[in-house]
Amino acid sequence: MTYEEALAFLRSSSGVKLGLSRVEELTARLGRPQDAVRIVHIAGTNGKGSVGAMLSAVLTAAGFRTGHFSTPALLTPCDLFRIGTNVIGPGQFAAVLSQVRTQAACMTDAPTEFELLAAAAYTLFAQEKCDLAVVECCMGGDTDCTNVIRAPQLSVITGVAPDHCAYLGSTPEEIAGHKAGIIRPGCPVLVNDTCMSTGALQVIRRTAAQRRAPLYTVSPCTGTAGQMTPAGTAYFRDGTAYR
Repeated sequence: MTYEEALAFLRSSSGVKLGLSRVEELTARLGRPQDAVRIVHIAGTNGKGSVGAMLSAVLTAAGFRTGHFSTPALLTPCDLFRIGTNVIGPGQFAAVLSQVRTQAACMTDAPTEFELLAAAAYTLFAQEKCDLAVVECCMGGDTDCTNVIRAPQLSVITGVAPDHCAYLGSTPEEIAGHKAGIIRPGCPVLVNDTCMSTGALQVIRRTAAQRRAPLYTVSPCTGTAGQMTPAGTAYFRDGTAYR
């Protein structure tokens, strides 16, 4: 598959279809590459790109081989995928999409464009043997195409405001319910509590409590930290390795 053929393949798969069944099947056919990489998963109405870029840069500077998946692309579709500080090239883009297309062709319910891209990201990061990958949700959280991670090192919710209301609901609480869908049992979640309503934060807190997920709140606008302690500054599940 050439780069141009990869782009044509993606365009032919455009559209929005909610649910995780297709991307679950696709990543299963690919050997569940997401299980081979430690992942920081980011959701939120605004701020995903900035948080993802900064976190990826920090991890790379700290010596980790870091993958980064973010949408939308800035200049070319290759911008969706980074290894360290480098955007992947057209050849690598085409190669990983070719692997995904081979498996997608076996499915009766064809994956969407973003489901293909999410599967490609996980495949790429596994093949590149990334130590950590920073993965941003495309839309929402619970049914987002990236939400096939069993145990993220950290889930981040950057804020809640009206977005994609046709799919996520019209109230802060409804939208927060979708964003909170990235919270996994026992896995820590970091929330920017200054960028959401009290009702939205309550939804996230309730979800975290139900799933026994340690919740940390951060208030970057004021420079204060809500529930952070010296022992709690390592957010990753096996945090002792990162302090």
